[in-house]
Amino acid sequence: MKLGMLATGADFFDRQIECGDLWRYLENDHVVASGPRRLGKSSIVNRLREQAIEKGLLAQHVDVQGVESAQAFIDQVSVHFPDASVNGYLGALGQGAKNWFSAVKKIELKGPGGVGGAIELQASASQTWYQSATALQARLTNVPALIFIDEFSVFLQKLLLRDQNEAEALLAWLRAWRVTPGVACRFLFTGSIGLNALLASYGLSAQFNDCHEYPIGPFKPSAAREMVKTFAWRGDCLMSDATANHLCERVGWLSPYYLCLLLDQTMQAARDRLDEAPSMSPATPQNELIDPDVDTAYERLLSARSRFI
Repeated sequence: MKLGMLATGADFFDRQIECGDLWRYLENDHVVASGPRRLGKSSIVNRLREQAIEKGLLAQHVDVQGVESAQAFIDQVSVHFPDASVNGYLGALGQGAKNWFSAVKKIELKGPGGVGGAIELQASASQTWYQSATALQARLTNVPALIFIDEFSVFLQKLLLRDQNEAEALLAWLRAWRVTPGVACRFLFTGSIGLNALLASYGLSAQFNDCHEYPIGPFKPSAAREMVKTFAWRGDCLMSDATANHLCERVGWLSPYYLCLLLDQTMQAARDRLDEAPSMSPATPQNELIDPDVDTAYERLLSARSRFI
């Protein structure tokens, strides 16, 4: 159970529908996955990257929330797709990768030496990052790669505030790249700040109207209950359906982060309760979580308000 870090492996729970939907949309479009913080968007992106490996696809999860310029953005993408990795991937391109891309876009995938072609780069040559952008686009346009850009809206907001002209030029270049005829790579953008609302506030909505927006929502109640019961069991605790329901009701908005946070505190509250007064009832196992544990945990979390900001 992860409390802030990427949920990987067995800690990644549910989201099969979301992952399936995103794969389906990526077959035909570039995608923007939107949603508030603490819904596990980055974990979903990372799971897609893991699934891409299983499909024989080249995919990278590129976190750009820490960069503040167009040049830094391009460098961050480029470093995740070095020439050696791209060429090696193309040299060993499996049939699964060929089928995934060619079936939906009817493009002919070529190996090393056949990658390239005419690319129209719509960005001002006066921009200092022009050459880097040209080189990156030339290397990846005809490569069947998945470019997962995480926290793009966070980066874009900083760039718009620092240099709006540079931000607009970068957006225009990215759009020109995405709509290049026969483009083989796919982009998936995520962000905790609503990208479409941010673009609209600057009159730039047209720069992303080629992407399909896919909203990421909270867990369904059944998935939330199953997750907290499973994670409780992994922590050597028992949890009844009724207590799992009670925990979900206290959380309200079923974010996986808040569910795990309250569950973690609930297990601590149960240990504290048993340290003070061990259960003498044979009907209640020593390791069973009960509703008062959830309530105690909830009150403790409310005292640490920064958790919910």
